[in-house]
Amino acid sequence: MEICLVNGQPGHISPDHRALAYGDGLFETILYHSGHLEFLDDHLARLMHGCAALKLHWSVVDQTRLIAQLTELTAGLWEPHVIKIMALRRYPGRGYGFDKLAQSTDLIIQIKPYQKPDWCFALARVCLASTKISVNPSLAGMKHLNRLDSVLARAEYESSQFDEVLLCDTEGFVMEGSMSNLFLRVHGQWMTPDLSQCGVAGIIRKQLLDKFSEIQVAKCHVDSLRDVDAAFVCNSLIGVVPVGRLNQRDLSVAAEINLFRENIGIPC
Repeated sequence: MEICLVNGQPGHISPDHRALAYGDGLFETILYHSGHLEFLDDHLARLMHGCAALKLHWSVVDQTRLIAQLTELTAGLWEPHVIKIMALRRYPGRGYGFDKLAQSTDLIIQIKPYQKPDWCFALARVCLASTKISVNPSLAGMKHLNRLDSVLARAEYESSQFDEVLLCDTEGFVMEGSMSNLFLRVHGQWMTPDLSQCGVAGIIRKQLLDKFSEIQVAKCHVDSLRDVDAAFVCNSLIGVVPVGRLNQRDLSVAAEINLFRENIGIPC
C-alpha cells in the first residue's frame, strides 16, 4: 500500500513552500512491522524536541492527532512498511524571517512498502567519504530536511562498491554514516561518536545507549579507525548491521552485536 497525505488529505505542497526553498522542517522515518509502529514513542519525542528547537508550531494536541492518524492508516497492514513523517513550516511571503505566532505547520505522511536491502542480512562494506559533515551545534541531533552532506557523500561511490559511507568533520573526527549511526570497538571498548556538534541522534543509537551503560560516547578521530576490530551501523529501518569491511580492511563480527540487537528488540 502507498499513501501520501498533506494535512490529512491527498495533495501536494506549493512550489514556493519554505520546505523547498530552505529545507525548513523535520522528518522521521518509522518502521511498521507485524502490526507495530516500531519505537514510536522515541520518534515522536525526537520530533517534538526538534520542533521546539526550530520554533515550529507543534503541540501535544498535534502529536495526539498524529498518533490517531497513524493508527488509522496502518490498521490492517501486516507486511513491513516505512512511514515517513514531515513537519514543514508554512508562512506567507518570501524571505528567511517568520512570525512565530503567524506561522503554521504542514504535516506530510507517506507510507510505502519496505524491504531491507540485501546487505543488511550479511555484512556491511563501509568506507570514509571525502565529503565533510556540516558542523552546527544548534542543529545537532535533529533529523532536519537539510541532508546535502549525505547526498554528496553517497554520490562519491557506486552502491556496488560500498553499502555505507562515513562522514568526518573538518578536524578529522568521524561522526556518522550517510544514513546511519556508527558504533566501534577499540581495544575492547565499545563507543559511538559524540554528536553534540553535528549529526543525527538516531533512535537505535538512543536505545543502545539507554540499555548498555558500558558503551561510551566519545570523539573518534579518523586515525583511530586503524585500531577498530569490530563495528556496526544502525538506524530505525535497517536495525543493527555488523561491518565486515572498513576502508578495505576486514573486521571480525563481535558476539556482542547479536546481544545488542536482541536486547532492543529489532525485527529481522
